[in-house]
Formats: sequence, C-alpha cells, structure tokens
Amino acid sequence: MGRSILRVLSFIGLALVVSTFLGCPFPNIPGGTGEKTLAQLVVQELGANLGSASGLSGSMMNATKARGMSQGTIDSITAGATNRIKADGLANSTELDKLLVSMIKGVQQAMHSVSLPSNVIATVMSVTTESAVGSLGVQGRQGDLGQGITQAEAVSAIAETAIRAIMTTVPDKSLVNATIASALSEAAAALDAA
Repeated sequence: MGRSILRVLSFIGLALVVSTFLGCPFPNIPGGTGEKTLAQLVVQELGANLGSASGLSGSMMNATKARGMSQGTIDSITAGATNRIKADGLANSTELDKLLVSMIKGVQQAMHSVSLPSNVIATVMSVTTESAVGSLGVQGRQGDLGQGITQAEAVSAIAETAIRAIMTTVPDKSLVNATIASALSEAAAALDAA
C-alpha cells in the first residue's frame, strides 16, 4: 500500500514538473501562467459580447442585426483587437482607459479585413463600444485607470474613439448616424448598469 501512494505522488510530482517545463498554465495560482492580463480579459469580454450579438450565445439588443456572424469572424475581430493592444505596448498594462481605446482601434482595423454587410459592421462597432464601457464598469476595475484619469474622462475617450471608428468603418454612410446614436446609447446603458 505504501508503494502505491509513493507511485501516485511520484507521478503527480512528475506531471507538475513536465507541465511546468512545457509552460502549461496553473489556474487559480496568483501570478502563475494561468492568470489573465487585463488586456486579455477585456478582449475576452468583447468576444463574448460579439458572440451574444451574433446569436452564438446569450442575447443582446443587437442579436438580430448580427445574425450569421461566424465564430471565425469573431476570432478575427478579437485577434485584431489583441494585435493592436500589443502594437500599442499595452499587453500588460493596467490602464484600462488606454486598453479600451486601443481595443476599439483594433476592431476598427479588423473590420477592413473581414467581409461583412454594412449593417453587421455597424452592429460590431456598436457592440464594441458597449463592451468597452461595460469593461470599464466591471466591479473592482474603478482604480484601473491612468494616473489622474476619471471614469467620465475614460468614457469620453471611448466615445470619441468609437465615433471616429464608426465614421471610417461603416461603409453605408446612411447607417453612420444611427450607429453612432446606438453605440452612445448602449454605452450610456452599460455605464448605468455598472
């Protein structure tokens, strides 16, 4: 019986050493490789919100407008956001105001490489704005702003960036004003809910 326990413990120890060597994450260990950065969390939230809007999961206000957007398209959009955050040197930043502006700009860039109808692009930009403001309002993140930046200033920067992105990204100019109004309305609702 003693040898069996010793073998099990040896196997567990070996598994830990191998998985550490291979870089496997250990979830729930603070500072371990399984802990997500703030940038990863906000992009993950964006992906979930886009999935919800596309009808792949849950439900959002824009679900009917974005139906048919594939998981592959959502992955391309979130990859664009992640790439822009990295390019801006914010991958490990804790300054949420800068991360969210960078994320919106990344989505804007990604929209130029995916083939979607104008109404879906408009919805993606609106959901991105809502997601950014929602991420800003997540419990425990109120202190994750740049030095001297208030939450109102962060929301203002997000709104300004979103408006510029919508104006240059939505190809059907007849949808631009409605998309801006929708994005700002949803941003206000997300801020109220937070």
